[in-house]
Amino acid sequence: MGGKKKPNKGKGDAEDKYDPAQMTIILQAQVQSLKERLVLEQERKDKSRSTEETIRQREREMCESLEEQQKKTKLVVNEMTEQYKRMEKDLQEKIGKLHNQVTGQEDNITQLKHDLTRLNNEKEEMISTKDEEIRELKKRIDEMSSDFAEMLKDTLTKMQERIEFANKQWEDDNDANMLKKFEEMASGR
Repeated sequence: MGGKKKPNKGKGDAEDKYDPAQMTIILQAQVQSLKERLVLEQERKDKSRSTEETIRQREREMCESLEEQQKKTKLVVNEMTEQYKRMEKDLQEKIGKLHNQVTGQEDNITQLKHDLTRLNNEKEEMISTKDEEIRELKKRIDEMSSDFAEMLKDTLTKMQERIEFANKQWEDDNDANMLKKFEEMASGR
């Protein structure tokens, strides 16, 4: 564009110089070219600024959004922390109640075991006492059986004696009666 022209060798000085009208046209063309370049550079600069402004606007929006999200997150974290603390407190109370129940049940179990041991001891004592009573009663039954057997023997002996006596008497009476009848039969013939 604004380059120097090489001098023509062999031609005169008049050709080396430009005509002022041509120079004006050339300079105007260069000015026009520079103006267009300036316009293009201005447009590029404006576009860059517009893009930069858009990016900055987005950055501001993102920062605002981030701050809003951070606030929401903080609120949620605080709420969750409070819920967690309430739940922990409730669970600790339940654990305390259940621990008390367990302790109470363990005390009951200990008392029941003690009662069971006492009842087993009492049962063993009762069984021992009843076994002794049974032995005594068996002994008495055996003695009574012996006594009863002795009585039965005595009664049997007495009855046998009476039967023998009755049989003898009957035989004697029958023998005498039969003898009489025989005699009567023998004499009456």
